[in-house]
Amino acid sequence: IRDFTFVGDVMDAFCRALASERVCDGRHYVIAPGSGHTLAEAFDLVTDEAFRHTGRRPEIRHVPEPASLHRIEQRNFVGDSRLFQNLTGWRPQVDLQRGIRDYFMRAANRSRSADTPHEAA
Repeated sequence: IRDFTFVGDVMDAFCRALASERVCDGRHYVIAPGSGHTLAEAFDLVTDEAFRHTGRRPEIRHVPEPASLHRIEQRNFVGDSRLFQNLTGWRPQVDLQRGIRDYFMRAANRSRSADTPHEAA
């Protein structure tokens, strides 16, 4: 189980930290939405969104974990960012499904603009 955090939410947290003397104190703070998802759930969301955009469903292959996998990668993590939230007013804005949907929308827009001929200035 992982607690996926949208990069835009992380950037917002950094900006709030820089603007707040209350958290510029050498301590560490957890930045996370506080909602756990299994990797299988995350992969299902990706395949669903890929299907929505392409009409094709990618194949997910289950393979054994590599023997060299670090122990920290074998545990579950759901973050508790209440302390940071209380000190800065930060709140996560984008959940996992919306973040995946946003990624595919941006990728589709990049693809469309790459296919469009640009006029010479």
